Amino acid sequence: MLETNINGIKGLIEYYFKPRKHYMNRKDAMSLFTKDSAVFIGEKEAMYCFGMSKMTVVEETRVAKMYDKLELCELCEMICRVADTKFKNANHLSFV
Repeated sequence: MLETNINGIKGLIEYYFKPRKHYMNRKDAMSLFTKDSAVFIGEKEAMYCFGMSKMTVVEETRVAKMYDKLELCELCEMICRVADTKFKNANHLSFV
């Protein structure tokens, strides 16, 4: 599903670009899933999904700002984690 929609996901990242910021950060991701879309999950859940989707940063003492930057693969993982969180207790879904 992510592969089919990868162009849309890339466009989503670009939507949050600014003249001097060509990446999506934690604040943008939180806004996307709590306010800017119809997902409307809580801030606590969104922050958990963000944190769990982050990759390990090599030499973190020198590049700590990388913890705030969201890469494409991390956004894809965050989308999956948000979907899992939102529909975790949805018993009304059935696959035929």
